[in-house]
Amino acid sequence: MPPRNAVHPHIRSGMLLIGAAVVFAEVAWMHMRSVAKTYGVICGSGPGVLAHCPACPASGLLFAAGLAALALPRARLQAVRAR
Repeated sequence: MPPRNAVHPHIRSGMLLIGAAVVFAEVAWMHMRSVAKTYGVICGSGPGVLAHCPACPASGLLFAAGLAALALPRARLQAVRAR
């Protein structure tokens, strides 16, 4: 039996994913600033301009996955209790 003060694995993984999203968002922000300084526009803003780096969509996807990891176990428990 796990100790009572142990953190549930879904909460731990959700917080880890949200933390990774914050790191990727910072990398994307630094990339956008460097592209804006070099080319005068933010990345992905028009034709012929550098596209978004992988950190841009990765930060959003990691954040969504973190929220899902935090929310889905609670939704599953409510569905089980409703039966």
